[in-house]
Amino acid sequence: MHRPCLSGHETHHRSGVVAGERKSYALVEAGGSAGTSNSPSNRGYRGCMQRMDHEIVAGAGVADAVRAPRLHNGDMRALVLYASRHGHTQRVAERIAAALGKRSWIPDLRDVASDPPAGLEKYAAVILASPIHLGRHARSIVSFARRYHQALGALPSAFVSVSLTQTNAESLTVDAEQRKRAQDEISVVLDRFIETTGWQPRAIIRVAGALAYSRYNLFVRWMMKRIARARGGSTDTSQDHVYTNWAALEHSIFDFVEGVEQSGDVSDVSAGG
Repeated sequence: MHRPCLSGHETHHRSGVVAGERKSYALVEAGGSAGTSNSPSNRGYRGCMQRMDHEIVAGAGVADAVRAPRLHNGDMRALVLYASRHGHTQRVAERIAAALGKRSWIPDLRDVASDPPAGLEKYAAVILASPIHLGRHARSIVSFARRYHQALGALPSAFVSVSLTQTNAESLTVDAEQRKRAQDEISVVLDRFIETTGWQPRAIIRVAGALAYSRYNLFVRWMMKRIARARGGSTDTSQDHVYTNWAALEHSIFDFVEGVEQSGDVSDVSAGG
């Protein structure tokens, strides 16, 4: 059996979502448009969607490919596990947990560095969130995903990648070539993450990060100011600058949950909310 497709959620790439119909996915950027690079994480979306249309059918069993979520006292529980260096990805994870709560899911919000779960058996879905620093995702998230890649692959799962580079990918103040270059840079980092961990998330959500000048030490503040100047970001170090589109992030989480609830991954539809 082939590995699950790499995918994310985007409204205009979805097929039917009512019970009994098939559902497919493409990559989404929270606040932006779908990536168009030719890297493995972007290449072959349509082929991937076609393959998932054959595998993920509401009401049909997909043995080994997707396992039905665990129901605890009629509740749907989702792990939201994050790594955060300067606090912004923690804020992203908290917003994700809040979005899940709005859809009647029970989020279990955890910092991978201080409170990692012992296993994934009690969860109906898993969302991992990590920032990108110096071209790599957080080592702690990489280690967790590599250790649990088989369990993650058997569950509805999503990966939230937070970066300043995504700010350029979404920006309307830079030209198309710069936006594409930013998308391609992130795709390279995502490809490395997937190859290193062996985990192919069902959804990847790209999120624009923040310039947290108040939380940087002198060297990091100087370095980030130089990067911001080169990429058109704010160089005002007297305050922090948040570029995350919170509404778009929430919408992406709603789409992910909708996909879990309506694509045949929920064994008890009455518990899906």
